[in-house]
Amino acid sequence: MLAPVAAAVLTAFVAVVVLVTRVRLAGRPGTRSWLLLHTVTGLVGTLVWAVFLAFPADSAPGSAGVGIVGLGCYWFTALAGLALLARWRRPEVGRRVARHAAGQESRALSRVGHVGTVLAVTALTVAYALALV
Repeated sequence: MLAPVAAAVLTAFVAVVVLVTRVRLAGRPGTRSWLLLHTVTGLVGTLVWAVFLAFPADSAPGSAGVGIVGLGCYWFTALAGLALLARWRRPEVGRRVARHAAGQESRALSRVGHVGTVLAVTALTVAYALALV
């Protein structure tokens, strides 16, 4: 019983990271294609994975193929999120010290979110492989 609940919580976590990333990075130069990949695969992955979790294994929506598609989308989401983190440049220093401090906090939250997403997707993949979900 704990595994399905944990899977639902991790699914919600990934969905929140995807949406917050979209809101925070929309319109920033140099992130458009990675952000689009991150958003689309994250939303599709969340939808497909949630359907997989909600239906019994002997039904079409709860089949192994649906779970694999959901996890595949989640892995693309996680990798695109790491690519977005790698492209995030340091802000300028000097007059913008307050902005710099806010940027540091934002970057730290992004690191936590995207590393957490990789860990969540890894946990979901292991749970799937062990037939716990």
